[in-house]
Amino acid sequence: LAQKTVGYYDSLPPQQVTPQTQINRAMALVRAGAALESSGKSDDAFKLLGQAQAEFEKLQASGDHSDSVTYGLAQAIFEQGRTYLTGGRGTPQQLERAIALLRPLVYRADGPREAKLTYADALNYLSHSQPKATGVATCGEARQIVVALGALDLRDLDAAANWADIGDSEARFLMELHRYDEAQKLELQVYDLTEKVLERRPGDIHSMWNRFFAANELGLIADRRHDDTTAMDYAKKSVQAGQDVMRFNPSDLQGWGMW
Repeated sequence: LAQKTVGYYDSLPPQQVTPQTQINRAMALVRAGAALESSGKSDDAFKLLGQAQAEFEKLQASGDHSDSVTYGLAQAIFEQGRTYLTGGRGTPQQLERAIALLRPLVYRADGPREAKLTYADALNYLSHSQPKATGVATCGEARQIVVALGALDLRDLDAAANWADIGDSEARFLMELHRYDEAQKLELQVYDLTEKVLERRPGDIHSMWNRFFAANELGLIADRRHDDTTAMDYAKKSVQAGQDVMRFNPSDLQGWGMW
């Protein structure tokens, strides 16, 4: 669908090309690149993401510093940077640049929702490159951002899925710091919130991932405490969650990895 959108904008006659159509086309390139990356086609993905980044940088150089251009540039850089976590060619430095671009938008009273969601996502990915205690603090900031959007009262299900994802990362850092009680308490909140999101939106793939990670981590916590029965129960739930992702969306390589 994103590639068709790019094709539509490429087919416009010159007199219909405007700054807004250029922004829309560049965002479509970002979406297409993200989809290709998720299906394992990294070379093609980075080609499109690089084109999108160049387009947004060109718009900024021409004097367009609107929210949509700033957000688009940050999103293009974020989609590249986040791949470092799975061994891709992205870097934490790209995440830091995306965060720096988004921060003024996020902490503005009328900051756009999309910028806040991406900002929290970028902090989450960046946290995995930091010392564990620093990662806990980074995740804490990210969770606060999505709480303000309505994550915990389920006013915004995307924000709720983000909160769960970030909370899982934070719980893993707490585990590494041997803060087991805090890790377990937080991961149980993650699991509970994830189930509530899936009750309301069963096809939420992000929450399907969260269910896998939460069950996996709760099993590891129980195992660390020599609670074999609970550990096995959550291990079985994590296997089932991985299978559910794979069955629901077999083109998602991450789902196969979970299973």
